[in-house]
Amino acid sequence: MTITQIDLTATVNGVVYDLADLIHYQFLDADGFGMAPVKRLTQKGPMQDGVSDIGFRLDARHLTLTLLALGTDEASYYAAREALLSIFTPTVAPIKLTFYAPPDRVRQIDVHFNSNFSLPFKSRYGMSQQDVIELYAPDPTWYDPVLVNIPFQASGGGTGMPFPLTFPVTFGATVSINQTQAVTNAGSYRTYPVIILYGPITNPVITNTTTGEVLSFVGTAIGTNQTWTIDCRYGYKTVTDQLAVNKIASLLLTSDLSTFHLEPGANSINVTGGAVNGTTQASIQFYSRYVGI
Repeated sequence: MTITQIDLTATVNGVVYDLADLIHYQFLDADGFGMAPVKRLTQKGPMQDGVSDIGFRLDARHLTLTLLALGTDEASYYAAREALLSIFTPTVAPIKLTFYAPPDRVRQIDVHFNSNFSLPFKSRYGMSQQDVIELYAPDPTWYDPVLVNIPFQASGGGTGMPFPLTFPVTFGATVSINQTQAVTNAGSYRTYPVIILYGPITNPVITNTTTGEVLSFVGTAIGTNQTWTIDCRYGYKTVTDQLAVNKIASLLLTSDLSTFHLEPGANSINVTGGAVNGTTQASIQFYSRYVGI
């Protein structure tokens, strides 16, 4: 069966290949695009019947693509084979596989080639070559490739310093931030944000009151022209300044850097801090993530 209602691209080192353009490639089938493998987590007491379920994790995902490389003569047939091999040559950097479906759905996943790719001649059909390609996604979630960037930038002066998206800072004796707003993760799965603080600000604390998770820098002053980045993503879990100097020691041990995330839907985010002025800024950046297509 030929699938004609979707499009699929692979981005390799910044080059985009349309795998369903019907000129160079024809997309025939795919598997592994639905729910990622789920692993239930359990614990068991010495005299317990059965087990206690304590949650779950998503395991890495395997996907398969069935593609037809298209040629019109012997020369273009072998060129199509080589092009297909070039796209899926194993590399350290991931291939960005992007799925498009009507009316405007776009989902992306980062994958690596993970199988034999022998291109047997028995899979040749005239001047076309069919093969099944197995891919591996260490992070099994799909995501909308449009980065959500919620800025909190100071503006104005006098008696108030309003931020976009209703994030005001009140001037006066305290010159401080203490404001809550909804940050929406439009996906179906939790996502781990990157939070950027632009000084000056003292004792900054970021709290997701929806999850109860906190990032506390009480006792810390971020100076003017300083930028601190709190990267909550797995594989990172870092706090660095504008010079890439490690600042994680300034994060209180009671903080939740290892788990700080946004749940699907609205998350109530509270930011507090003192000694701010008109150059103080902040932003929360993330991708909306999905368990499958």
